[in-house]
Amino acid sequence: MIESLVTSGILLIVAIAGIVTTTISSLTQRKYELGIRMSLGFTKFQICEMVLFELGFLNGLAATLVYSVIYLIERSTMLEDIYTRIGVLTDSITIVGILLTMTMILSVSVFIPWLVIRRYTIIDLIRKDE
Repeated sequence: MIESLVTSGILLIVAIAGIVTTTISSLTQRKYELGIRMSLGFTKFQICEMVLFELGFLNGLAATLVYSVIYLIERSTMLEDIYTRIGVLTDSITIVGILLTMTMILSVSVFIPWLVIRRYTIIDLIRKDE
């Protein structure tokens, strides 16, 4: 039990680190696009909303894919007597774990766009790097 919790915690930290680095890299590469949007009247809050929507969509897509794979694996290994088996998808601990993980990842993801975007001005964003 303790080993699985430690493994889960390490995997959660790795997942959050991956999302943080990917988001920062994406925002850095899209500086010019974000500057154009700000010059057209977008606020920093609206840009953060746009990035969060993209992150939420990708996280939801990933969760759906993982849940589908778990379901297919469970169906392929299903025993004849359904009553002697506890299903992965019907296990409330699994469902709560997935929901908590998604909530933690999204809550960390909320601050990343704001932290990156707030330090730039419109001129910094539009200026081409030489």
